[in-house]
Amino acid sequence: MASASTQKQLKTGDAFPVSVSECIENSGKPIKILEQVPCVLFFYPEANTPGCTRQACGFRDNFGVFKSKGYSVFGVSMCVPEKQTTFQSDFNLPYSLLTFSSEQIEQIGLTRENGKVVRGHIVLGRDGKVAHAEYTVSPEESIERATTFVKTVATTEASSEHSAKPAVPGDGDDDDEDDGGGLASLLNGDLEDDDSDSDDFVRMCTAVLCIVVSCGPEAAVHGSVASCVRDTDVCLPLAAY
Repeated sequence: MASASTQKQLKTGDAFPVSVSECIENSGKPIKILEQVPCVLFFYPEANTPGCTRQACGFRDNFGVFKSKGYSVFGVSMCVPEKQTTFQSDFNLPYSLLTFSSEQIEQIGLTRENGKVVRGHIVLGRDGKVAHAEYTVSPEESIERATTFVKTVATTEASSEHSAKPAVPGDGDDDDEDDGGGLASLLNGDLEDDDSDSDDFVRMCTAVLCIVVSCGPEAAVHGSVASCVRDTDVCLPLAAY
């Protein structure tokens, strides 16, 4: 058995080994980790011991955070499924506990010199690669750092998606600051001084009546004309003027 110091531990950017992906849930059901990404794997030496219990309960208490960001959570050790199930039941753990063989643990560099599992965690991205990993940490450090990383990544991804989203006419992003088009101008009294004044006035009156009927008199009196026009189907034809 290789010592912890000579094993090659997974680092950011590494692909998670397919051979390690296939393991057993505490229910006895086979599972492929790479089919569960993105996910958080936290590793602990022995179920139902003080440090491992703190670690497992910490991930339990933050389970809602991971779930809301789209991440599955799995606890991993070399304990047999029956012991994992007892551990899960005793502490109401909302996630599955996985049993790795000693060969699988050694393959990802997490075997201690005493044969136990190195405490730590690995976050796998949607591409099946390691997005974040920390080893030989305390139970509290494992919880805090994994949670912080997932929160940060989820926020960054959401921001990137928003920035990449194409502008939609009328969503407030136009340089011309569309405030409801010609209709708003009519309601503001910005009539052009030409022969079409009478037609504009008729359209203005019709528009006001439409908004009063559809949205209530407050929309015509206060500054909610543009939003009302956009949200009211019956007024949309008038917004073209």
